[in-house]
Amino acid sequence: MLLRINTEIKLDQGKIYKRMKVSEAMTDVMDQYYQTLLAEIHEAAEVEAVCLIEEDSLAFDIVELDTCAKKAYCYVNIGSQVVEILKGYFETKQYMLGYLLNEMLGETIMQVSSQLRKEIKETLLEGENLTVRYSPGEKGFPLENQKKIYEKLQLKTELSGELNDSYMIVPDKAMMFVYGIGRHLPVNEVDHECTRCTGNRLCPYRTGY
Repeated sequence: MLLRINTEIKLDQGKIYKRMKVSEAMTDVMDQYYQTLLAEIHEAAEVEAVCLIEEDSLAFDIVELDTCAKKAYCYVNIGSQVVEILKGYFETKQYMLGYLLNEMLGETIMQVSSQLRKEIKETLLEGENLTVRYSPGEKGFPLENQKKIYEKLQLKTELSGELNDSYMIVPDKAMMFVYGIGRHLPVNEVDHECTRCTGNRLCPYRTGY
């Protein structure tokens, strides 16, 4: 089963400001920047949210995933135009606009991936549950797995982005991930476990500890 979803971009401005530690004194200025950038995102973003759900034996050396006979291979991309706008702000030294847009684009990716997860849950058969999200580059899940997911999806549909020799998605405002699906799995409402991530403990997206 191949899913392609149409999504509406809805960002949490307060959450973005909190991650950026925007002070009360800066709020009025940032609000003006935010509205300008939000309009640019709505105009330039080319959102692609794709999921392939199928039974297979593709192994990832992750017990939780490899014991699932069915998996959901996912890809989210917001296009090259917004990436070029982001680069332009940094190249012209408009750093505040660049930093804010970067946060907004990151939030867009996470929001779209959450919407895709909801759509996947709607397709589950009675008794089936999802694992947490496994994204290449996280702890214990090497970046090389991007190639496995990418090739799996490319067999069924054409994707807007490409993988470079370092297994990075181009353009870079995109992500790939996989879920295991099975009746043996417990009910799970958690999408991402921060404890599995190799990122800094001070990551503003981090939750749980």
